[in-house]
Amino acid sequence: MTLGSARPATRIRRSLTRGFPKPEYFAALQDSNEYFIGPDVPGVEPIPDAGFKDSDNKIKKQAARFRVYAFDKDSKPLGEIKRQDYSMKWTVHVCNKKAAWLNLRGRYEKETWQLRNESVQGWPLGMDPNYEYTNTRNKLIIDSGEQLIESGKDHSVALVGEFQGSLVSPIQVQLGELRTDESGRLLVLASDGQSFSVNGAQELNSQYDNADWVDKMCDGSIRITVGSHSQPRLEFKSRNKATIIMAPPRFASGIHCATSLYELIEDIYERPRRGDGYDVGEVEYYRDIYPLFKRSYLLSWTNNYALGGHGSDSMDYFNNPDLSDPDANGSARRAVFTRIRAPVIDGDKENERLRDQQAKPYFMPLLSGDGALTYATPGERNTWASLTQLQYDRLKKWSQGSFTARRPGTFFESTEKVALERELSDMTRSALEWSIGAPLYPGIEVDWASQSSEMYNPEARFRHAGTVMPGDLTKGLSLPWQSDFNLCDKDWCELFAGMSRGKD
Repeated sequence: MTLGSARPATRIRRSLTRGFPKPEYFAALQDSNEYFIGPDVPGVEPIPDAGFKDSDNKIKKQAARFRVYAFDKDSKPLGEIKRQDYSMKWTVHVCNKKAAWLNLRGRYEKETWQLRNESVQGWPLGMDPNYEYTNTRNKLIIDSGEQLIESGKDHSVALVGEFQGSLVSPIQVQLGELRTDESGRLLVLASDGQSFSVNGAQELNSQYDNADWVDKMCDGSIRITVGSHSQPRLEFKSRNKATIIMAPPRFASGIHCATSLYELIEDIYERPRRGDGYDVGEVEYYRDIYPLFKRSYLLSWTNNYALGGHGSDSMDYFNNPDLSDPDANGSARRAVFTRIRAPVIDGDKENERLRDQQAKPYFMPLLSGDGALTYATPGERNTWASLTQLQYDRLKKWSQGSFTARRPGTFFESTEKVALERELSDMTRSALEWSIGAPLYPGIEVDWASQSSEMYNPEARFRHAGTVMPGDLTKGLSLPWQSDFNLCDKDWCELFAGMSRGKD
């Protein structure tokens, strides 16, 4: 899976053996026709020229840019393929399956099999409920079909599908747009982010499941065919697919969650390695530890409770030089680690007992978890967020003084300044580190199904399994996305109060 995402301001991403380095990318929904390119290197979120708004105060889209690379027979990267020497045909297929899916349930809740829009193509008489049936509810699925765009063509291609719902006839809904740049790279732009009811001025009557409502989030796959200008009959198809997600806007640029989608997927691929004698490997402070601390105090720009715990008056806490010095007295590191809530280990009774004891505001992160409809509840472990097991294990090793701190060369401004092998891995991280990996109730870019190892290809890191179809990553999210954002706005104080320095 190569990941990419576009947002209403949009974001996306790329990879090729011909392969995609970014298995996944995001494009962000926004209402402006102007756009900027999403991140290419870790730790650097682009700031568009003249700011994030256009002259009409509309928010610019964040476009997802996909590149294609050649590899030798041993999978060693040879370099990026560009249209000056090759032709490139990009094929993109996205779907919005939200209206055809089931009513929201959390990770720890029993399936109710209650359909969204149950009066339209509901359960056939006598059928045992099953997930596969939802893929046949074509009146409720916005499907762009496969759309082709070629490098060097000065035009755009719209990603358009139909939605009928309870209407007599379907209407068209645009989910996004395809373009290419001067090098033949694919640009994916999300739609305008507007949501609406096809049944007149119908109010939102649910926080998550609203009948006859349409939003323009979607996800899908990207494939590429490369041809040689010198040998016109010679064509190569990519051996893998990239993933594109059209995600909601990011209204607070530069603000991260405690666990990113990159860290969630990284942990999933780490799970098979755990067992007797397991070691988490090298821990690098400025790569693995400091970014988590930085996220804590950046939240202070969006919330007064976070401001009190990790705001401008407390930033020196995480800038303590002892935290980045493996030879320093470890008391400061241990003091931080004792406040970290244990990760979720499914089926481990000892882990459950420990998390029961830690289900209170004293522990970090102070966020609601996958089992919380709204608030984190003292004593109820699944309503509190935890870091991934990999994040936790790295923090533990850091607290013991077993880490390095090589700040020089950790961050780069562009891919051109990075060695090729690192360039490819950095693209994957850069596309995913700005997206939310936890908690997922229901999620922002993807829903909690993305926590399952069955969603990923075990033979290719950061790539989705072949069973994951267009629309599957976003179908379990709130419909429309605005209703979930509104809920978070109302409950923000409860979710973020105090952060790591809150009192017991």
